[in-house]
Amino acid sequence: AILPFYTCQSAVLTWCRWNLIGLGKITPFVVFASLATNVFFGAVMVFCVHQIRSSMAAELDSGDASALMLGFRQVLRGVCDGDVLLDRRSMTIVDDATCLQRVLKCSKNLNRSNFLDLFLDSE
Repeated sequence: AILPFYTCQSAVLTWCRWNLIGLGKITPFVVFASLATNVFFGAVMVFCVHQIRSSMAAELDSGDASALMLGFRQVLRGVCDGDVLLDRRSMTIVDDATCLQRVLKCSKNLNRSNFLDLFLDSE
């Protein structure tokens, strides 16, 4: 919606500017400078609109993901015996692990321990 409005506005302003100069005095350089200026500012406007829309979409998506994860954890707590929050890269238990300790009947504190190490053989 912005680009057609900008195109019409720049055409009218260019026409007015050329009438002020005098249509007989317009050189190819003036035509090129007018077109280059209008194209440049149009591209800047399109880029800014794209960045703003992308930023807004990313912010909305991240907010939805956080709310979805929180709701999912609430449902899991109601249905399952417990839940454990893991770090994606290291598979380390990030949050409270008391429910996991209760399920595994383990007396050892499992907070900040590697989740995968719990399943390795002790031999």
